[in-house]
Amino acid sequence: MKRVRQFILAGLLLSVIACSHALQIGDQVQLPEISLDSGQKLGAAGLRNKPVLIVLWASWCPYCARHLPYLEKLYQQSKNSDLQIIAVSIDTEPAKARAYLQDKKYHFPVSFDVVSIERSVGIVRGLPRTILIDRHGRVAVHELGEMFEEDVLALQRFARSSIP
Repeated sequence: MKRVRQFILAGLLLSVIACSHALQIGDQVQLPEISLDSGQKLGAAGLRNKPVLIVLWASWCPYCARHLPYLEKLYQQSKNSDLQIIAVSIDTEPAKARAYLQDKKYHFPVSFDVVSIERSVGIVRGLPRTILIDRHGRVAVHELGEMFEEDVLALQRFARSSIP
């Protein structure tokens, strides 16, 4: 009985510790190397000093279906800036996600590298999940759930134009 009680207490303690490490605005984030579906690899050094927008999503998520058109619009408007957009699919069958993206004609960079991303920003607990890491490596935006179009497009304020 004593062992059972110790086991339960240990489990509760681990739960409290896990909850205490939830991603917060202002937290410093060290991004890993991220593999894109295109075959390109985004190294941590290459992402440093750039704002990075990460959106975790799934092809079966109805809230993501309403959120992703705004992400595509932001991607098209931000092409000539230093804002790096990465849509991370949590789909267990990448082929379904690829078909979804092709059907919707989305062009933003996509990764299926969920494990690497979760090591940096925590485990996905809802979708879509939008995280903007500013050029100093700090969390500037962390939203869980669908965002309005104007709020997604307003994330462009973190970018600098690369056009002289």
